[in-house]
Amino acid sequence: MSDRGLKLALERLGLKQIELAELLSVSPRSVSLWATGAAALPGPVAAYLRVAQSLPPAALAREIGR
Repeated sequence: MSDRGLKLALERLGLKQIELAELLSVSPRSVSLWATGAAALPGPVAAYLRVAQSLPPAALAREIGR
């Protein structure tokens, strides 16, 4: 997943970078680096985002705590 793909995933999931950082227990700086392309998005994070985007709304809400 590219930095553009990460930005689109965040938009589709209705998450801000800081919310993704909290959800994944990583630093906001890590998410920022992924979003700008300065660091590669780890494979497990990309996989998680793909799965999250495929969840029905109710399951997604439970997953992200909304």
